[in-house]
Amino acid sequence: MSGSNWKHLNLVVCILVISCSSPKHQVSENELESEKSEYIKTNPLYTSLSGKYMVEVDDYENGLDSEIYSLKDDGTATWEHRSKAANGSTQTNVKKDGYWSATEEKIEIFINGNSGTISERFTLEHGTYRSESRILKKSN
Repeated sequence: MSGSNWKHLNLVVCILVISCSSPKHQVSENELESEKSEYIKTNPLYTSLSGKYMVEVDDYENGLDSEIYSLKDDGTATWEHRSKAANGSTQTNVKKDGYWSATEEKIEIFINGNSGTISERFTLEHGTYRSESRILKKSN
C-alpha cells in the first residue's frame, strides 16, 4: 500500500473509533413528554379547541347511534360510541383513549384502537372541521 492509502485508511479508522466511542444522547420518554407538555401549554389552540364534539355524517342520522370525541386541553382524547335504548337512555358501547393535535387549519385525532392507532384529520372548511363526509360539531 502506498503512503497516501495508509493515511486514508488511518483517517477512516480514526473517524470510526471517534464515532463509536462518542457518547450519544438518547432522548428519554420523560424528555419527550416534557417537551410535548410544554408545547401544549404554550399553544392556545389546545385551550380554545378542547371540549366535546359530536361527529355528524352528511346525509345520515338514525337518532340511535352517536360518536363523541372529548378533546382535553392537555392533549389527550377519548372516542366514544353511544347508542340509545328503546326506553330513551343512552349507553356507551365502546370507549377508547388517545391524543390529538391542532393547527389553525386542522384537528388531528389519534385513538388507540383494537388493532393499532386510528387517526382522523378534520380540516377547517368555511368555519367547520370536516373529514370527508364527517363533521366535528362542538357540543359545549
